[in-house]
Amino acid sequence: MGHVRRGAPGPGAEPVPADILRFRPEWLEGVDAVVHLAGLSNDPMAAFSPSLNYVLNAAGTAVVAQACREAGIRRFVFSSTCSVCGAAAQRAQLSLVHCLRRAGAGLPTPAHHA
Repeated sequence: MGHVRRGAPGPGAEPVPADILRFRPEWLEGVDAVVHLAGLSNDPMAAFSPSLNYVLNAAGTAVVAQACREAGIRRFVFSSTCSVCGAAAQRAQLSLVHCLRRAGAGLPTPAHHA
């Protein structure tokens, strides 16, 4: 639905642009992993149409995940919308830092942090 960007998939990987509102189980035939990237990608769009946001981001994802389960696909990678890096993520990080400090625990650092 909407924007499709093709990168250079790795060996044996093939992008399958599809509409999750018209999901077809045969799309999963011969597939051993799914990277699910569909959905509305920003808060203003979600606020514009909360029902469409739910259908695409929650219900649509559940449809894809269930179809993968029924097809026996054990590797399902889901990448959420940009909100995971926006204001909601900042509030969650501040909340995590607050909880860790109250518990007297050290703060986590990224693995690549020098």
